[in-house]
Amino acid sequence: MMKPRGFVVPVAITTLFGAIAMASPSPHSDALAARSLTSGMAVSSVPVLVRDGGPGPDAALRGLLTRLGVSASTQAAQPGRTRAAGQGWHLDVFADGSAAEFVDEGATTRLRAQGTDPAVAMAPLDLEARARAFIAAHLADVITLGSGESLLVDATSTQQQGGMRADGTALPTTILANRIVFRREIDGIPVVGAGSKVIVTFLNDGTVQSFRYDWPRYAKTGSTQDAVPPGDILQRVRHVVGARTGSKTLAQVEVPSVATGTTTMDLGSDVMLQRLECGYYDPGVLVRDARAPIQAGCYYRALHVVAPQGAPMRAGVAGAVPAGAIPEPDPRWPEEALLRGVRSSGPVPAPTATRASAASPASRSK
Repeated sequence: MMKPRGFVVPVAITTLFGAIAMASPSPHSDALAARSLTSGMAVSSVPVLVRDGGPGPDAALRGLLTRLGVSASTQAAQPGRTRAAGQGWHLDVFADGSAAEFVDEGATTRLRAQGTDPAVAMAPLDLEARARAFIAAHLADVITLGSGESLLVDATSTQQQGGMRADGTALPTTILANRIVFRREIDGIPVVGAGSKVIVTFLNDGTVQSFRYDWPRYAKTGSTQDAVPPGDILQRVRHVVGARTGSKTLAQVEVPSVATGTTTMDLGSDVMLQRLECGYYDPGVLVRDARAPIQAGCYYRALHVVAPQGAPMRAGVAGAVPAGAIPEPDPRWPEEALLRGVRSSGPVPAPTATRASAASPASRSK
């Protein structure tokens, strides 16, 4: 994910902070998470897809430079990417050319509010309209939609900055940037994971600070995959989260009632499933096996509370489990390999730990 750069306000301070606020999922995304807990894939079967090869890094780079109307002063191939750079900006094209990232490092230093209240984030509808207009004007040849495909808002977030003056008084919190994430949906089935994402970040004056996309073309393989029921999906999540955290999660899980509309679930032993999203799983061009199919899968995010030497810590765990009755082999999908009992060539990210309060939500029954 891109991290918009902050800028330092030239005033006497002792502390300055800037960070991206936690993303706010869209109503569509929240509905998907609630539905995934109760209904899993919500369909009995799905066509198995494959990522078509991209245009290649050189062709993709030339096209983007033309559409953005910029000229690069340098260009060089790096491991896994080709980078072009100019005055205060850089553009990376990844792997086969189906993913790219542009960052204007100098944009924040040129930020001027121009009548915009710096303490107020961009309205969600305005943010969406600006992003769609930018995509249409500069990325229309890249962010294309096939038959039955839609571009939907997944989440929004803001970058905020504040701090403390030397005299101990607080600086006002300002909004530096506004970010929106889009995802693709195919015949009503969302794509989950890093693939099929478009991220655009605007400074508060409407300037585009950065964008990133992983947007392949998909083709049907001719094969169809039966989906397992939601209880089986939750058991798979329970199994892999337990294996990754070393916790003794619940032996059985009960599928939540449709009426609850919840997006979280207690898995036992201080493990809380925070979010589950089922659809076509595409981990993105940077980590996937180019030969592996795009198949049914469910992205999960869980929180495990541990207490090393009596100090409660939260360990975040995220990944995806297969949702097909007979998953297609994927050598770089760690959870798929774990469920088959074989060694994966893909990395399993270590849990990320943060200090927790004694009354952690993960320790409470829902």
